[in-house]
Amino acid sequence: MAREGTGQDASASTSTRSTSTSKHWLDFLAVLIASGSMAFSGWQVKIASERSAAEVRPYLMVENDNVPSLAVNKKGLWNIRYVNYGKTPALRAYTLGKIWTGRTALEDAAKYISSLPDIHDPQWRGATVPPTNKSDATGFTTLVTDEVASKDLLGSMREQDNQVVMAGRAYYLDVLRNRYSSDFCYRVLATGAIAECEYVSRLR
Repeated sequence: MAREGTGQDASASTSTRSTSTSKHWLDFLAVLIASGSMAFSGWQVKIASERSAAEVRPYLMVENDNVPSLAVNKKGLWNIRYVNYGKTPALRAYTLGKIWTGRTALEDAAKYISSLPDIHDPQWRGATVPPTNKSDATGFTTLVTDEVASKDLLGSMREQDNQVVMAGRAYYLDVLRNRYSSDFCYRVLATGAIAECEYVSRLR
């Protein structure tokens, strides 16, 4: 009788351990599924947040306003304007830019842009540019050449492209103080037309 009782007790114990192990596995799977669900939900929220931010952020571009003003023995002038294609204002907007002349103008402009910092200086007090379009652009700025124009330069402009190039980077913040920047570069063609440089006009 004792032997039979021992066998029954062993079976009951084994069954109990099996049931307990199964319960632990089910609990573990439940926790794992819940964690995965939370992670997926968090990922969805992050994607939605980033997408929402991208949709409402300012997109500030610096565009050419007209052909540069150049005359012999005078410094050249080139007007640019801010255009905000976003849905919210661009804050503390300011520009670092220059004008180059001569055979290496395009190369010099590329080197200058690559040397500029990506990060906006939060202490700088720039302009506020509301959402705009080309017809009501705000924030006009004039860049000036370092040297006066020569007669040779004016002559070469009519014969070769890229003898005069204007380039730089605009910095600005959104309403949440996130930092952005955008590059710009324009060049004068021998025909007198203005064209964008191929390697810039990038938004960050």
